[in-house]
Amino acid sequence: MIRKAELSDLNAIYEILSKTDDPWTVGVVESELKSESSKAFVYVDDEGAVQGFVDIKILYDEADLMHIAVSEEMRGQGIGAKLLAKAIEEAQDKAIALEVRQSNFKAINLYEKYDFLREGTRKNYYHGEDAVLMWRRK
Repeated sequence: MIRKAELSDLNAIYEILSKTDDPWTVGVVESELKSESSKAFVYVDDEGAVQGFVDIKILYDEADLMHIAVSEEMRGQGIGAKLLAKAIEEAQDKAIALEVRQSNFKAINLYEKYDFLREGTRKNYYHGEDAVLMWRRK
């Protein structure tokens, strides 16, 4: 089940993000959860444990996909796709931008399935690795 992220989810979200290639600090997670422009959601399993997280920041006529992550043990079960679909739904008809490590082929394939297009590169964005810039236009 996907629901709006709450401050009480902070530690669970941090645990998931700490095991990704682009971890956030607890302070950054807390700031995003409190931000007026961020729409943050979690995927919870049948026991109510947080297993995934997505954060999309909506500004005027655009949106930025800030982070999407699924717990290691739950990857490959379509949770990332469900979270991405929720973020797209929240953005409504706005264009959505994101950056992703060029080596993260699974994520790039997922984004392409949801009509994101590669539109550029940021050199050395991830500590020596390039970021692929992707957009999903209105």
